[in-house]
Amino acid sequence: MVSPLSFNCFFEEVMRESADEFSCIGVTVSGRTLNNLRYVDDIVLTATMPTALQQLIDKVVAVSRDYGLEISTWKTKVMVTSEGRDHTFICNGEAIEQDVDVE
Repeated sequence: MVSPLSFNCFFEEVMRESADEFSCIGVTVSGRTLNNLRYVDDIVLTATMPTALQQLIDKVVAVSRDYGLEISTWKTKVMVTSEGRDHTFICNGEAIEQDVDVE
């Protein structure tokens, strides 16, 4: 079990080494491309194409492992708002549950 402070320190490095590398993947807000949002121990990865999101997931998983962290696939979900509803996203070798209803 990792303390919240340790988690945040580790995951800051994980995101810098993974998501920041893919600065072309994400959504553009006010001229800036965002591919991740973080709050406490929740992380949202964003992309405009299913293949780009899978690349981002794969990189975050790989870098997390380098730091001894593992993404919990049973707590992970993908929300698709347009293209990609037929795509299966994989994390740690398992399909990620997909939520297609925006509430």
